[in-house]
Amino acid sequence: MKNRIESKSEVDVSLKDLCKRFGDFTAVSDLTLEVHKGEFLTFLGPSGSGKTTTLRMIGGFETPTAGEVYIQGELANDKPPNKRATRTVFQDLALFPHMAVGGNIEYGLSFQGLNKKERKTKALKALELVDLEGLYERKVATLSGGQKQRVALARALVTEPPILLLDEPLGALDEKLRERMQGELKNLHKRLGITFIAVTHNQEEALTMSDRIAIIDRGRLEQVATARELYESPKSEFVADFIGVANIIRGKIIEDNAGVKKLLSDGLEFFIPSKEGFNIGDNAILVVRPERIEIGDKARKSNNSFSVRVRNIFYKGAYLEYYTVLESSQEIRIRVESKSSSQDTSADYKTTIGWNESDSVVLTREPK
Repeated sequence: MKNRIESKSEVDVSLKDLCKRFGDFTAVSDLTLEVHKGEFLTFLGPSGSGKTTTLRMIGGFETPTAGEVYIQGELANDKPPNKRATRTVFQDLALFPHMAVGGNIEYGLSFQGLNKKERKTKALKALELVDLEGLYERKVATLSGGQKQRVALARALVTEPPILLLDEPLGALDEKLRERMQGELKNLHKRLGITFIAVTHNQEEALTMSDRIAIIDRGRLEQVATARELYESPKSEFVADFIGVANIIRGKIIEDNAGVKKLLSDGLEFFIPSKEGFNIGDNAILVVRPERIEIGDKARKSNNSFSVRVRNIFYKGAYLEYYTVLESSQEIRIRVESKSSSQDTSADYKTTIGWNESDSVVLTREPK
């Protein structure tokens, strides 16, 4: 095992074939990933997917069963947390409730040989960074949830770490405060220019804050990409279904009389985007997002145009969501901009829906 890899200046964290097992349970399996210097990367996945375990291995709170963790080019598998170029903001914040805000922030500095005046100066600057000037003397127990969150951030940032690890940083906040803190975290990242690595199961959080998102499912890395790439060009059925809302149509690749490849699903034929590597008879899925589908007269101009029955229409403020059913009984969801409060939301009628093949993604799948 190498103690050092040839350092790439743009890479802060490199994970190579990383595995973690707890007895017979494999939490993380063969995970390989590079985190670029100065980026905001988020691990996103359902509960129990292995994202927090991966973060804890980066931070030194779990030891890999196999594989390697390199931090700034140095092998870090056996380094304790305080010997790594990382600081962690834990999900439960881990603040000392009996201490004042200043004491909490200065705690990490007390191990760096700084005198009291130097510690206070740094703590005050850290409070200014997270917009909590004037709260140095306040008891942590008297703070709001959002203020506690920022104190935890200040305590991690005061030691000037090159890499900040965030474990479900906004999980304990209410919805409105969480939305505001998403923007604040993103702005803080831009100001500091250091590497942020976060964990969340909240899609909106990941999509809003991250430069790139690493999707993990059952311990395996499914895809790493920007939010737009994940949404518009998913590489697996899991990613397509997990990110946002997707209509997923399962079938087999066929070729019509004109030599055009299509997807055959329950007797219906769908035009699909041209893609290398598909063979006649392959199992595949067609993914089309609800907002890419036309409904009514406009739909008849689309390559994929079908008669449906509208079963439900839900008013959701900015858009109307239609639940429709194809003749094959496949349910298709459609989102249409809500232009006025007078739009008809009655259901149970027949209409036409449609989309062009360029508005969809086709993926191979394993037969079930």
